[in-house]
Amino acid sequence: MKKVALVLTLLIGFTLSSLSQKRERMKSELVSYKYKQDSTWYDWDNWGESKVKIIHDIKNDRFKIKDREEKIYIILESLEKRQDDVGDEILEWSCVNSDGQKCIIKIVTLNSFDKEKQFYIEYSYKKISYHLR
Repeated sequence: MKKVALVLTLLIGFTLSSLSQKRERMKSELVSYKYKQDSTWYDWDNWGESKVKIIHDIKNDRFKIKDREEKIYIILESLEKRQDDVGDEILEWSCVNSDGQKCIIKIVTLNSFDKEKQFYIEYSYKKISYHLR
């Protein structure tokens, strides 16, 4: 009887854990842009205030960015988790936005800066960086 109770407790725990991981919610406090013109990437703009909500909808394979209007990014492929040369952890996804434009979305944990996080949307002509809180 004790084994059955233990198994049920474990199953309920795993179920609740998996349900809570269907969506990851993030909030930005700053945003910066970088543009490409004539094959040249320009420097990042100065950081500006941002109050954007970002949702990683794991169950439905998409990201939602809630600003003045909601933007949807459908995940086409999860790319391999990696670390850069200073030890920052990078999670990447190949995505397409609601206009059909392909982009790369990254969540970067800046281990080199007190584990702060940044969320990137990278197009062939523009990059957007949100500093997360």
